[in-house]
Amino acid sequence: MAFSPDSTLLASGSTNCTAQLWNPATGTALRTLEGHSGTVQTVAFPPNRTVRLLASGSDDGSIKLWDPATKTALNGNSPDGRLLASALGSDNSHVQLRDLTARTVLETLKGHAGPVLTVAFSPDGRLLASGSSDGTLRFWDQATRSAQQTPESDSRRVQAVGFSHDGHLLASGSDDGTVQLWDPMTGTVLQTLGVHSGKVLTVAF
Repeated sequence: MAFSPDSTLLASGSTNCTAQLWNPATGTALRTLEGHSGTVQTVAFPPNRTVRLLASGSDDGSIKLWDPATKTALNGNSPDGRLLASALGSDNSHVQLRDLTARTVLETLKGHAGPVLTVAFSPDGRLLASGSSDGTLRFWDQATRSAQQTPESDSRRVQAVGFSHDGHLLASGSDDGTVQLWDPMTGTVLQTLGVHSGKVLTVAF
């Protein structure tokens, strides 16, 4: 799930190969976005309020960009709508950065030892967070493309990450049912919330 920057829309993925747009104030469904051929595992809006895009990622191996107003598919984007981050590689352990305007690959970020399960840009676009089945969370500096790795945990896979609107916090959800709050600048855990009895598959501020 993901809220739009102005909180007027909520997007969700589904096992029926679609993404859904909702009115969070009323709980009513607004639009169904059809185009994937597999379960839609992740959705994301760019934090920039002036960029009206929704990205969806699916088990079919594709990433689609949508215009939420028209349901048009445009072929994890950055706040300015210029970059898209996605997992790739033979084992999906790399993060690929694509320039959506030039439709070119800018860089492949390597470092995780297992499949990358989730990515998110900070609101200012300076950091990219990636979570992996290897039990690590990495914060990539977009100026240097270098990463700060967090301590590894054998008991959890990082399934979901999300930045707060001011970029001062990052939340992560894991297989062990915990939600952790991080300081993105130092890569340290500020608080662990053990609230779920199953996997935490999505987080959002």
